[in-house]
Amino acid sequence: MNQVSKSLTVEQVAAIEARNKAKADVVLPEFIAPVEQRTYTVKLEFPVTYNGETISEVTIRRPLMREWRNYLRDCKDAVDAEGPGADDYVDQPWVSIPAVVLENLDFNDASNVEAAQEGFFARSSLPPAAGQESQQTSKTGNQ
Repeated sequence: MNQVSKSLTVEQVAAIEARNKAKADVVLPEFIAPVEQRTYTVKLEFPVTYNGETISEVTIRRPLMREWRNYLRDCKDAVDAEGPGADDYVDQPWVSIPAVVLENLDFNDASNVEAAQEGFFARSSLPPAAGQESQQTSKTGNQ
């Protein structure tokens, strides 16, 4: 078997280690609002079992930008490696069930989960936060 290998130089290894250490030292922001304000639970009309566990509801959390970008990369990688449709089985870390379960739910239950997610991506479709009035504007510009 022909095998080509290339090792990194000492300088390249040091640069990678420095970059990784800098990432570890980064302080991440924390949300002020409780996580409950960023989640929505969909009750399933037709619960399922998966790995011996009964799933009767799906909780969706508003994704972080980092999670969304990683998800898009994972979808592209799956399609590149396995072809069209492979992205259907890439897990979404903001959804409480694996993608394989979501893809095999009753159509209406899965549609309700998808609709709840779409609300997180379209700010105008979210209900106003507690104590705030809606700032939604119609296509005509009226509130």
